[in-house]
Amino acid sequence: MNRRLAPFVFLGLAAASSGCLFSRYASGPPYAAQAATPGKATVNFFRENKSRYSAIAIMMSIPTSANNCFEMDSGGYYTYVVDPGHLDVLAISATHGTPRTDFAMDLEAGEVRYVEVEYDDGPKVVEKAAPEASPVIADTKQIAVCRK
Repeated sequence: MNRRLAPFVFLGLAAASSGCLFSRYASGPPYAAQAATPGKATVNFFRENKSRYSAIAIMMSIPTSANNCFEMDSGGYYTYVVDPGHLDVLAISATHGTPRTDFAMDLEAGEVRYVEVEYDDGPKVVEKAAPEASPVIADTKQIAVCRK
């Protein structure tokens, strides 16, 4: 190998293996809070905008929904408006083949809830109170859902 190129090849490989070259960040419109929909519940899923683990794809699935999947990119959010009742959500790391994480919640009409999705040795799904979620979700952008 050419001695002048060796440092650049090494830096490129190091960046690629750390996920720097393949980071996945949400690119839709910035987060805008929605008023509660009468007779419905609103769940805001979000993933903090940070570079650590941003290259790891986390696929989310709501098995009972018609548009039931979305990839939670770093710095992304998805607002899900649903009928009140029980909601099951699955999170799967498509990048690392990590076992899935199941998350369930019971929703009431008029509620607005916040659920943070993160990755740390596997996908994690954690409900957050509005005051704790607000500064993080304010720095996110909308993601797209899978259409059937």
